[in-house]
Amino acid sequence: MRKAIFLLFLSLSSISQSRACSCESAWDDSFKKTIKEAEFVALIKILSFHDYLTEDIHGHEGNMPYSMTAEIIRKYKGREERKRIEILGDDGVECRPYLSEFEVGKYYLIAPNKIDNSDSTQYYFFICSTEYLEVNKEENMAFGKYTLLQRRIDISKFESEILKNDLSFWNLKFLTSILLIGVALLVIISMKRAHNRS
Repeated sequence: MRKAIFLLFLSLSSISQSRACSCESAWDDSFKKTIKEAEFVALIKILSFHDYLTEDIHGHEGNMPYSMTAEIIRKYKGREERKRIEILGDDGVECRPYLSEFEVGKYYLIAPNKIDNSDSTQYYFFICSTEYLEVNKEENMAFGKYTLLQRRIDISKFESEILKNDLSFWNLKFLTSILLIGVALLVIISMKRAHNRS
């Protein structure tokens, strides 16, 4: 009886984990959409894998790496100042891709999530959105789901697009600041005039 209850508990917990990773609302999970809201976007090179899982992963020969070290080649967005970061993969229960999707020595455009708000260099990718594209350095092209219909983009074009979006964001902040300052000045002038009249 206890064994049956334990098996029922295990099956229910695996169902709840699979529900947690269901991507019901992600109709547009493209990289272009992801980078608009991402705090950190960069071009990286994978340097090494480490912290291998002890469990066998179906469809994967050998031990699955749980973490990898990446070198930041170029940062497009974010406050990350370190040259190297650590990216964690799935351990069988997280909503992350397995790191077997990556190769040491290859380049990727990434928009990862930070593990926490501390000074940790650890990041991860969420499986329900496109947060990385593979890069071919010789062709200067990135491959993957850049938009819903576009599966490749020239790196130079990508860089000009992200720079344009970043400038638009700062222009909007600048215009908003000028508008607020203008309104504050009008209020002060109106208050002084009202005070002088009385």
